[in-house]
Amino acid sequence: MASGGSRGSRGGHLGRWRSWLWVAIMIAGFTTAGVGLTLGPSWNLVIGGTAAFVLSGIAALATGIMADVTLDAPRDAAEEPHGPLSRRRRRAAPGSGDDPAG
Repeated sequence: MASGGSRGSRGGHLGRWRSWLWVAIMIAGFTTAGVGLTLGPSWNLVIGGTAAFVLSGIAALATGIMADVTLDAPRDAAEEPHGPLSRRRRRAAPGSGDDPAG
């Protein structure tokens, strides 16, 4: 099975329609099982929803849902010069002039 994704092969993060179909079935199964638990519990709904969730999850993995991703190029965004983390990093950086010992 292929791992990872393709770098820049598509213009968006939409994924394949087949992947979204499996996700929709999984959400419906999870919701059905949850509603079944709150209504009594209604074990037919719980078992049916759980089965739909598990079977669609297995089918999604079998059809390669984990490889259905578009990787973005790494981002080199400049860090904003304010905030507690940036002050701490400036103090810890060698040669920053904020060394209390020197």
